[in-house]
Amino acid sequence: LFHSVELRSQRTPVVKQCATCRRKTICNVSSANEPDFSDNPLHVLRQTKDVRLRSQLLRALDQKWSEAVSQYQPSEVEEVLERELAVGQQTIMQLALSTPGLASINAADARGTIKALKAANIDIQDIYFLITKRHYLLSVPTTVQRWVDFCSAYGLTPQNIQNLLLRAPEGFLTAVTLFQAGQVVAFLKQLGIRDEYLAQRVLCVWPEVMGRDVEGALRPIVLFLMSLGIEVSDISGIVCVWPELLLCDVQGQLAPFVAYLRHDLGCSALQAAEIIMQCPHLLGFKAADVFGGRVRALTTKLGITPDQVKSMAERSTRWLTSVGGVDKQVDFLLHTARFTREQAAALVVAAPGVLAEKDFELERKWAWMRDVLRGTHEDVLTCPGVMSLGLMQVLGPRHGFLDKAGKLGLLAKQGEGGAPGAPARLDLCRLADPVDDTEWCAVMGVPALEYRRYRAHWEEEYTQGLTRSAAQEFQDELRKLGIYEGTD
Repeated sequence: LFHSVELRSQRTPVVKQCATCRRKTICNVSSANEPDFSDNPLHVLRQTKDVRLRSQLLRALDQKWSEAVSQYQPSEVEEVLERELAVGQQTIMQLALSTPGLASINAADARGTIKALKAANIDIQDIYFLITKRHYLLSVPTTVQRWVDFCSAYGLTPQNIQNLLLRAPEGFLTAVTLFQAGQVVAFLKQLGIRDEYLAQRVLCVWPEVMGRDVEGALRPIVLFLMSLGIEVSDISGIVCVWPELLLCDVQGQLAPFVAYLRHDLGCSALQAAEIIMQCPHLLGFKAADVFGGRVRALTTKLGITPDQVKSMAERSTRWLTSVGGVDKQVDFLLHTARFTREQAAALVVAAPGVLAEKDFELERKWAWMRDVLRGTHEDVLTCPGVMSLGLMQVLGPRHGFLDKAGKLGLLAKQGEGGAPGAPARLDLCRLADPVDDTEWCAVMGVPALEYRRYRAHWEEEYTQGLTRSAAQEFQDELRKLGIYEGTD
């Protein structure tokens, strides 16, 4: 039995008499306006959403939890959940206490919702999980039944239906008509999206898409992307990768994003389309927020002008979409490779792909050019593109093959000559161009088949060397910590 309990900071002891046992009990109350918890506090807790009142109820239960639980009376809907889903009473009670309003749902409505979900072959454990996240579904059995039938008609699996109901925001299922949803699904199928991708990657991820107007919202998005030269088949691929595209506004999001690429960065329509296809998720941000930091870094650290930025974008857009920005690459050129500010600016303007390389790859590449090729800053500036080529895939195998064949003299700069094995100055452009291996072999006059075999062998040895180097670095760190237990 519970007597009146006062939970406020200022309490006045009052003698009250228990109606059942007739024993006098001192209860702490401060005024007649304070809430009276003579009923089981758990019964109040499962109904109220008031944060302050819930806090008071929980404090009242600190010392009387077991007694309150023993006197707890489950509501009708709780009994339905316990019976239909084979869930223990204590578990259902905890759900009701943490979900205010659940106990007030009509038991018949809850039974109808569970019946509809079972008819869709959703496992009872999944139904219980769904109810813990979306308990309001219990109060709209007719709506749930209609959407379950709709999803089943379009071939959605029980798991897809569960995911759709989980992700649908509250009020969506009742606000959106099945006719409108059907129009959206038919339109997306016209784009060529396969049924399994449409269900798993679009509808179950962003059910709000089915609430969009086809002619007023979805078709303008498709037409806008097509105006950039993106094919319908590519648009369907973008939608599967980033379905939020269908929730974008053309005038408010897409058009300003493309306008920044074209006017501020100097990208062509084709380049803008390539950026969108490679990184469609960027459309969810302001273009200035995405690319502005890169431009500011180039301007601040290298003194690159807006016209030079546009020139860089015309040559390559890789530096605009690379992960991590351009600060590390610029810092490498200035501080590690020790290019002057003017040299580094000239290098990135002529070969902006350098900014898309990882800083540790640039470090390995520069160390190889300096130690193996005896290259200088001036050598790199005569062929800036060499810094954006792969060491393992292009530069290393080509140099090694010519060295093995005794033809390094082919790389000597014109007019300077060179002895096999150690030319005085190398023409890096002859090592890097053309990029295609077959064309390069033809230009250099070496057999392409032999080069391909050597390249595979070189790549394997290079990878093993990286593995040994990483293992050695790890051992050195362990030695510094004094916990290395291996043998030298």
